Amino acid sequence: MTGHKPFLPDEKVMVRPVESRDVTDLQTHCFVRDTVEATEQRITAYLDQSAANEGIALVVEVDGHAVAISSFRRESHPLFVHRATVSDVVVGIDFQKRGFSRLLNEALRSHAAEMGIEILMTSCRSGVEAEQVYPKLGFIEWGRLPNGIKEPWNNTAYDEVCFYMPVKSQD
Repeated sequence: MTGHKPFLPDEKVMVRPVESRDVTDLQTHCFVRDTVEATEQRITAYLDQSAANEGIALVVEVDGHAVAISSFRRESHPLFVHRATVSDVVVGIDFQKRGFSRLLNEALRSHAAEMGIEILMTSCRSGVEAEQVYPKLGFIEWGRLPNGIKEPWNNTAYDEVCFYMPVKSQD
């Protein structure tokens, strides 16, 4: 897809916490390399984290279907509890370039602020689109770990590009 596709006038779009009913949609749109069972385990872990107030996973729902997801988990070490790690920022291929990453990021920042989190961190493989998307969302690159990510399905290694973002704007 090229360019930015706006929401269609008749589309119902909302951001909400992930629910167990989202497993099939998320496996179909976001976690296509995973089995339904693996996706179910992932969602169950997110629900457990949320119940323990350790983090949250949010989805973008379009016309009743979860098509994008993002999550964060608070760091547990006492020196780092003011930080959270963002993961699984995934927008289904048919729903990309429509602002859904931005919607999720804004909602995650709001939830993080409510939890007293001050810094969000994330990372991605070098050379992928996420490396350009994160700065557009307000993340700042702070480092790279050579060969820090290795894909298990093909044993390919990538540099890990590390980003952070203050939860409250630095205006």
